[in-house]
Amino acid sequence: MENTTIFLCKENPKIPMITVTDWFCYICLFNGEERYDHRDIISFDDSSLKWCHDLFDYYRNNSKKLYQIKELE
Repeated sequence: MENTTIFLCKENPKIPMITVTDWFCYICLFNGEERYDHRDIISFDDSSLKWCHDLFDYYRNNSKKLYQIKELE
């Protein structure tokens, strides 16, 4: 897709999704059994936005960009 970049992180972050924009952040987590926990974190606070940006950058900087994805048959 245009304007989409996919990165592969070999660490086990236990964070299935981080969404950060200029005005809010949204984080989904796994529970202790490594299952999706439906209690998500949403914040509009400036300090939360900075923390989420830093967290996102950390994982992106420790990941490898995927340039091609092979289809499984």
